[in-house]
Amino acid sequence: LNDDEKISFWTNLYNLMTIEKILRDEPARSTLQRASWFEQSVIRVGGHSFSLNEIENGILRANRVTPFIPLRKFKPEDPRMIFAVENVDARIHFALVCGARSCPPLRALHPDGLEAQLAANARDFFL
Repeated sequence: LNDDEKISFWTNLYNLMTIEKILRDEPARSTLQRASWFEQSVIRVGGHSFSLNEIENGILRANRVTPFIPLRKFKPEDPRMIFAVENVDARIHFALVCGARSCPPLRALHPDGLEAQLAANARDFFL
């Protein structure tokens, strides 16, 4: 898969997992509970397990360290690294739905025209 296909697939899966978790479970009542919420939702893809955090930070953010959590989600030899995008697009932030009121609107992404979809999501976020 190319990066546009990976971004579309993994973002749509992440958003579906989040919506399913919201509908099935009680909302998180604390920051600590919310943090664990993103580790507890797990799905199997291609024989591998992925949490919401692993999809967001290991796959969609290419396993980069973040300012707040200076650890990579996957070790270099982790076989799940084959699913990670090569080029991180920061606008992915405007496509991921985490269940908060401040999240962007839920929209399915498609690899054809992904550039325009991400640009529209970023623009609409600030309107």
